[in-house]
Amino acid sequence: MAIKFFIDNEGKTSLATTLAMVLLILFIIFLLQNSANVDISFLFWRLSMARAVFLLASLAIGVVVGFIAAWEIFGRKKR
Repeated sequence: MAIKFFIDNEGKTSLATTLAMVLLILFIIFLLQNSANVDISFLFWRLSMARAVFLLASLAIGVVVGFIAAWEIFGRKKR
């Protein structure tokens, strides 16, 4: 059932889906090559974590903020 999400009615994968998959694969390769520990200081917090974890958390926060912004922008146009 999940495969149908990536395939259109004609049985072809869309360009956007293919591009998203390629970018995801490249990002995973990038994460695997950046496994060193880094120290992160923000205001009065200080963290030490793997660079890959930090990058993945940054990506997740960016995706959530992007979805919220898109929801606000496109949601207001429909009203």
